[in-house]
Formats: sequence, structure tokens, C-alpha cells
Amino acid sequence: MTFPLLSAGALNALFFGVYANTLRLIEQPKSASGDCKSISEDSLPLKNEKSSLNVFAAGCVGGLFACFLACPIDLIKIQMQSQTGAPSCKEWGHHNEPKHKGMVDCIRRLCHNQGIRGLYTGMYPMLLRDVVSYGVYMAVYETGLKSLHWNHVLTTLVSGGCAGVVSWAVITPVDLIKSRIQADDIKKPMYKGVIDCARKSYNANGFPVFFRGFSMMMLRSFPVNAAVFLAYESSLHLLAPAKSQESFPILHHD
Repeated sequence: MTFPLLSAGALNALFFGVYANTLRLIEQPKSASGDCKSISEDSLPLKNEKSSLNVFAAGCVGGLFACFLACPIDLIKIQMQSQTGAPSCKEWGHHNEPKHKGMVDCIRRLCHNQGIRGLYTGMYPMLLRDVVSYGVYMAVYETGLKSLHWNHVLTTLVSGGCAGVVSWAVITPVDLIKSRIQADDIKKPMYKGVIDCARKSYNANGFPVFFRGFSMMMLRSFPVNAAVFLAYESSLHLLAPAKSQESFPILHHD
């Protein structure tokens, strides 16, 4: 839990920062000559004026950048969570000699065997997962803000929760492949790549294997992402200049 806990804030800051600035550039109004005007708070679109296609594209760009930080985080977390002791142990739970003694030791082993590249094991399926899922994530969220007309806190919570559920539902099979590749043995890997992992998983367990853990993922997605978006919108409101706070009405009361 240590590494994800320490890095969660940075990962969300990276994604939302890239997303917001990409959306500004995409939706920046143009002058009559076709040149983009300078970016200012007054030129930013309000939430209900954002194009769904632009939101999706900006989310994809944010997901692309987030992958470069998220991949090592996920890899180390999965390596730590999947270790079950020495191979000689026949019973689950007998942790005589775990592969990694801790977070730092896990990073050292990964780098020792494959260099810095070792920290990006599973990067290809992660790109497939995050670029699309983050685009869907933000598109569903903004659609929720447009469609729901409840108080701002409840609208944000429901829109954020639904965004998490839908985005994870779309990429569950890719996430399973990514997790299996990242949980693989460092020195003697079972899988040669994305296609090989998908083929071997299908041959061993059939098509249902690609949705293993789906119900637990859905159960987790709604409250986690509802909280993320409430914190995100509340932070924007508290940090924004007074003249632009109307763009972030999350803490306003009707």
C-alpha cells in the first residue's frame, strides 16, 4: 500500500493538470484570422459548453501522460501484492521467503534485472487501457454534469461515480492482461507479451477469465471516483481566483 499511497496525489495531479490544459488548448477560441487567442479565464468554456469529443480527446491525452507515472506504481503494487513466499511452499499463506522485502527492494530488483525499462513492464497494455479509459472517464463525467440538475455536490458525486464504473467496465479485459504481465516472475516470465498472455489466459480458463474480479472492481469504482471528483472540484473552487469561482460552483449553495 505504501507506494500507491505516496504517489496517488501526484498521479491525479498529473492527469487532471494535463487534461485541463489540453482541453483549454482544444477549445480555445480563434480570432477571425484563424489564430488562437491568448488563454485566459474569461476565454474558457463553461462546463455545459464543452464539446464531448473535445473532452474525450483531452482525457485520452491526460491518460497518455499519466501512464508514464502509473505504470511503475501499478507494477510495484502488483509485485508486492502477488508474492506468496518461496516456490517450495505448497500451501497458500506460508510466506517463508517473499520475493521482495519491501518497496525499495522491489524497485532495486526490477532495475537490476532489466534496468529502468524493468519499471515499465506492462506498459503496452497499460497504454491500451488508460488512453481509452481516461477519455471515456471524462466524457461520462462531463455528460453527467450536463444531464443531472441536482445540487452541485450530489451531481458531482453521481457523475464521478458513474464515470469510474463505465470507464472500468470498458477496459476490464485489458486490465486483467496488464495485471498478469506485471505479476509475472521477473527472472523467468511466463508471458512474452500482450497477445501471448491473452492466448494463454483464454486457453487455460476460457473467455470468462477476462472479466475475473469484475464485480469487485465495479463495487470499488463508484465510491472511489465519486470522492476523487468531489475533491478535485472542491480544490478548484478553493484555489481559483474569485472572478473565476463561478466556473467551479461545487461549494455554492442554491
